[in-house]
Amino acid sequence: MRKKWSILATLVGIGIILLGYQTKKSNIQSFQQDDKSVMIINLTKQQNFHFEYYLISGIALIGMGLLLTTDLFVTKKQIESHAPEISLTDQEKNVVALIETGKTNKEIATALSISLSTTKTHINNIYKKMQVNSRSELLKTLKI
Repeated sequence: MRKKWSILATLVGIGIILLGYQTKKSNIQSFQQDDKSVMIINLTKQQNFHFEYYLISGIALIGMGLLLTTDLFVTKKQIESHAPEISLTDQEKNVVALIETGKTNKEIATALSISLSTTKTHINNIYKKMQVNSRSELLKTLKI
């Protein structure tokens, strides 16, 4: 689910920047009639900050999308460094990462787009592999 949000935020950010470029007004206008053409360059300072708003908003959304993506990779690496000798599946590593953040089973299921029953199965498998009986024991084991 977080991956979808990161992709969405990045794409919306890019879209806002492109929209800003389209709305940016040019200071050069040209007119042509028959053999004659005239170019007018507006040298006055304009108080038009609309493009800057689009640019800042777009960059902020792209950054947020990248931050969400980076967070996914960091939590997986943290789990791998905590318990390299235990072979957890990628999904189990994701569950452990969410347990470390204090999420409930229901929140974990929502975050990973899986059922509550599947979440409980993953947690039970993690407990067996890590040889623990509770979340607190799991967290203590990971901090060693």
